[in-house]
Amino acid sequence: MRVTQTWTQRLPIMPLFNNTELSVLQWNINGFLRKRSYLLAIAQQYDFDIIRVPQETLLREEVRFPGYRTFSLLRSDTTRGCMVLVKDSLPCSEDTNPIYCGDGVEAHAVLVQRGHETFTIYNLYRGRHAVLDLGEVSTLAGDRLLILGGDFNANHPSLSSTQGSNAAGNHLHHTLTSSSHIALLNDGSPTHVRGGKLDLTLVAATLSSRARWEVHPVVTSDHFAVCTYIRDVAPPPVVPHITRWNTSKANWPLFSNALASWATEYNPSTWDVDSLEADLSTALHAAARDTIPLQGQPTRRHKNHWYYNEEMREANHRVYMFRRAFRRNRTQVNLANLRAAPRTGLAQQQLREERIHHVGDMMAHTDETDEEFTIGELMAAPRPDKDTASGEDGVTYSMLAHLRPAGDEAFLRVINASSRTGRLPTAWKTATIVPIPRPKEPGAYRPISLVSRMGKTAERMVLNRLLWKLDPLHGHIYAYRKGTGTAHSIATLLAAVSSEPSIAIFLDLEKASELAPLAIQDTLACKGVRGRLLTWIDDYLSRRSGRVRFQGHMSEPTVLENATPQGGVLSPTLFNVLISNVLKLPLPHECKIISYADDLSSLLGSNDATLIIAGK
Repeated sequence: MRVTQTWTQRLPIMPLFNNTELSVLQWNINGFLRKRSYLLAIAQQYDFDIIRVPQETLLREEVRFPGYRTFSLLRSDTTRGCMVLVKDSLPCSEDTNPIYCGDGVEAHAVLVQRGHETFTIYNLYRGRHAVLDLGEVSTLAGDRLLILGGDFNANHPSLSSTQGSNAAGNHLHHTLTSSSHIALLNDGSPTHVRGGKLDLTLVAATLSSRARWEVHPVVTSDHFAVCTYIRDVAPPPVVPHITRWNTSKANWPLFSNALASWATEYNPSTWDVDSLEADLSTALHAAARDTIPLQGQPTRRHKNHWYYNEEMREANHRVYMFRRAFRRNRTQVNLANLRAAPRTGLAQQQLREERIHHVGDMMAHTDETDEEFTIGELMAAPRPDKDTASGEDGVTYSMLAHLRPAGDEAFLRVINASSRTGRLPTAWKTATIVPIPRPKEPGAYRPISLVSRMGKTAERMVLNRLLWKLDPLHGHIYAYRKGTGTAHSIATLLAAVSSEPSIAIFLDLEKASELAPLAIQDTLACKGVRGRLLTWIDDYLSRRSGRVRFQGHMSEPTVLENATPQGGVLSPTLFNVLISNVLKLPLPHECKIISYADDLSSLLGSNDATLIIAGK
């Protein structure tokens, strides 16, 4: 006890951080039990949130540490042991399956939650004969708030090393310069009594702007202790309760009369499509406030889960292992593929330019579909009988169903202004994405995209004209079509394979909708769609934005560069139009392709299958 008091007297009185930061102490202690009392004095004096001992704890069994939860990788024949101490006040858990960091490299991981953020804390120790491999670390840093530190035994000029480069230093330098997901915090200060700089701290790039790093002024063994501080950030702003109308108790006659009064006096100051849409939306809300009661605030709160799970880790691991195998096995075939890649990229760029030029030409052509929309088309556009969650404007289908003639005219004015200009109102292209927990799958969510109901009604009108313009779709397309579904596609498949020898190949088109917009527009242009209709669809597929609403918080808007809009009325038909190109490929007579969305099955029947089965 007297020794502990002596160490405490040697420590500076003022702590090095405040309670607005996550504080992490890293110290290569060289024997935990011998310095346990010293470490306890440090913990009491400085109140670190996390204490990492990345090597040489030399412990063969778990130990207790007052005020902290302990997570240990115990000493064995191949490891010298490491430890993470987390304050009792912070929720935490051990990651029992840390990522691969190289052959012979010790890695130990703990998940720590502070406020609304979850940090992944990694200890890493590379012995002098171990092979460092940070490929998966870089991938992990892109998905998590990663703080990784330890003794890398790595030397390189970029690390301010006093010695020349070694293999670990070269690999670390390559990782830091080639990856945008990870950053080094060290400032070049020595971390060893002999002037070495082997103790490093890496963090996810998203943390680097609010992180600071320094060598502790007192705590040392043969290694100096280092401190990492991560400044807290405010949680996303709490979104006020969204207005939800109790349309089942609405006074619809009074609502329609109020809207008719507004429409009679309304004289638009501009024909800008955004202004027209905003005026109509404001009028709908004003009429609803006096005629439709509000619903109460929801009381159910869904449990929040960490999003990075074992399946994601395994997927990233597989991708990385494939990349590493390619780098190590430089065969002539792989070399030929690499040399062919630039030519492939050039061909793709030329095709893209040709498509853009073709679509632009077709937009400039006039067509019979350029006529303005009519009240009859608005009335014919199907509208769901039941209200569903509305977009950001709060307008419901039942409100649109009770517009009456004056309100319908105002709505039609917005739609025709959008058609003439070839530009959708911004509000119609903004989605609120709400993650809904999947039943019986903890931590799994289904993203639901909420968009404007006025915009979806306009989409239905455009869809009716598009279907009139297009030829019927291929008969083997079964998704998103009235009267067909999965049962029909399965029945077609079974009927084909049961009547003759067949081979079925099942394909899943990766990122099919994400990379499709330009190809969809080009396909439509090839099918005769032109003028205002093609221009409107071009704007519909481009420059969209979305933001996520979760647990009462709203993210900042993000521009969605590609993909057919989720939740859109037009999206399924547009995707089917694209898939129809695949089904019309010139294939042998015995070959059939069956499509259900982005899942395809290719059937080789009769002669082709017999030849393949016979090995010919």
